[in-house]
Amino acid sequence: MKDDSGISEVFDQTLLLALVVITAGLVGVMAFGFVMPFEKTAYVVPRFAVADVEGKTVITAFSRGGDPLYFNTTPLANYKAAFYVDTSAGNFRVVPVAGLEVFRPGDMVYLFYTGTGFYAVDHPPAGGSVVTLPPGRVTVRLVDVSSGVLIAQETVVEGPVVTGVTTATPAPTGTPTATVTPTPTATATTVTTTTATATPTATATTPPAYFTISVSWSPKGSGGNPTGSITPPGVNDATVTVANGGSQTFTITPAAGYRVRSISLDGSQVGGPGSVGQTLTYTLTNVQANHSLTVMFGN
Repeated sequence: MKDDSGISEVFDQTLLLALVVITAGLVGVMAFGFVMPFEKTAYVVPRFAVADVEGKTVITAFSRGGDPLYFNTTPLANYKAAFYVDTSAGNFRVVPVAGLEVFRPGDMVYLFYTGTGFYAVDHPPAGGSVVTLPPGRVTVRLVDVSSGVLIAQETVVEGPVVTGVTTATPAPTGTPTATVTPTPTATATTVTTTTATATPTATATTPPAYFTISVSWSPKGSGGNPTGSITPPGVNDATVTVANGGSQTFTITPAAGYRVRSISLDGSQVGGPGSVGQTLTYTLTNVQANHSLTVMFGN
């Protein structure tokens, strides 16, 4: 009689090994394929409204509580956020002016339109730089750009924004006057009419209220070994907003063992070189256009 006990034992061991392999595979798929960790989205409770600044309408945003949001990347920023305004003139990402870094509980910021875009400040803006909101629906969005999740959205204007409306009083209705038909004369008179063409008046263009300075440096450094930094903005390949006609000072700090080789504005060298470890500054005055500031670090 043939003994099948050895075959049964081998079969049982093979089946057990297969179950272990399948179970391990399922755990791996669940851990690395489907159960992905998601970063927590910022929690903020904002209140949006409209306000009047010297006859012009602006948007206000007040943080009633929640997490602090940062408009620029800093070592302290857990969440980076941005305001967006959707209007009949287009969809705009709001640009924070220099100095506006964070939106904390209890903070109020003002979002105002310049005719070409929206800017944010932490105080009522100067009326001369503000243009009334475009007509039609105006919606504000607050977005956590770290995770791409919409935090809050609210329509602050349902229809056209009208400032300084004057109601005309209709003229009183008088007694109708009879129409007298003139008696035709025997000789017809030919009247030649000359039409004067008016020359259109040129429309003045309102200059932008703010300009942006693109800031970058090289080499960028890697593996936690930076070559240096520029403040503001403190991070590479970022922008700094400066008011029209304003000034901005940049502090250029090389890392240990490095020095500033050159400072260039719009491709032309304007400063440097410095000695190893020496911090340099560069001030841009009377800003009238967008610019690009680049720095080269080296040993």
